[in-house]
Amino acid sequence: MNTKQTDIIIKRMLAVGWDLLLREYTPDCCIAAAGVVIDTLRHFHMRARPLTVRVMLYNPAATKQIIEQGHYFETVEQCEAAGGYGIGIGSAVNDVPSNPVWPYHLVVIAEEGAKRTLLDLTLPQLNRPERQIMAAPLAVFVSGAFLRGRRAAQFIGDDQLCSYEAFPDVTSYTTSPNWPDHPARRRTVQRMISAIKQTA
Repeated sequence: MNTKQTDIIIKRMLAVGWDLLLREYTPDCCIAAAGVVIDTLRHFHMRARPLTVRVMLYNPAATKQIIEQGHYFETVEQCEAAGGYGIGIGSAVNDVPSNPVWPYHLVVIAEEGAKRTLLDLTLPQLNRPERQIMAAPLAVFVSGAFLRGRRAAQFIGDDQLCSYEAFPDVTSYTTSPNWPDHPARRRTVQRMISAIKQTA
């Protein structure tokens, strides 16, 4: 598969993925979504794997302040005093699989040659329109340093700063009931493949 075909598949997946996932899952479905994305990409002979991360998303006011200051806010109060707002998934605590709520976020890394693309179809679960946070599913190139957990990956889109931190050694998502193959996953994969083929 060439780069153009790969780009078409990923672009189409970003366009339809969130809506298709919500036909079977709740918005906080990152683990199930990662399985769907991986199965779909593998159908098209693309290499893909899950990656545990935590993610923060900032509204335009907070993003502007962070850029001007050259650093993040030290407290939530400072952020809100500047008219900003940030929301995230995950925490810096050690991996505790027994937690009722998994303290991380799961994305997919698609691999093509030396290129690595982070795919996050469930980023819209962070949307807070009343706080001027409106994110779409995301696909961005990431570095080897990020994948090894040595450097954060930061992106700005629609005046919103999005920051990811990788935890490559955390694999406890495999203990979640949302990770194994199941009928909802297979149905969503088939819908995703059909939608992609309509435009590929």
